Amino acid sequence: EDYAGRVGRYWSEGTGMPGIDGTNRKWPWSAAFVSWVAKRAGAGDRFRYSTQHSVFISLAIRDRAKKRLEASYWAYRLDEKSPQVGDIVCWGREDGVDYDHQKEGDYYGHSDIVVEVFDDHVDIVGGNVGQSVTRRPLLLDADGRLRPVVVSGENLFALMKIRL
Repeated sequence: EDYAGRVGRYWSEGTGMPGIDGTNRKWPWSAAFVSWVAKRAGAGDRFRYSTQHSVFISLAIRDRAKKRLEASYWAYRLDEKSPQVGDIVCWGREDGVDYDHQKEGDYYGHSDIVVEVFDDHVDIVGGNVGQSVTRRPLLLDADGRLRPVVVSGENLFALMKIRL
């Protein structure tokens, strides 16, 4: 019951969709979790809260291209920037999705928040990873950049850099 209620808060407070909670297994809640964290962190109207990761990922790519200064995040290719706490790592869950191919922001994806940075890896936290909020490591290359990787069919392709 506590778990279901917490997931319900991610939905209602993060995306403005009440009435969905952890008992609604057909509704993936990972994007609601990221949206909730962004809202709690004070992103205000500078973040595109969504039930779908691809919406805020694609917007961060477009915001960078347009140099939209008020945006909370700009997205970069993995080899362009090193991650820092508060950044968001972006995954595609469909063939053909990468930084340059965003399917108009409508695809299955996932994202996790960088919570700690080490010399050789970062720790990321994501929602609805194994039906839980999960912390896991992600390796860095010798330059401190994220390595392209495929994990459980998900393709890591971008880094949303925090601008708040």
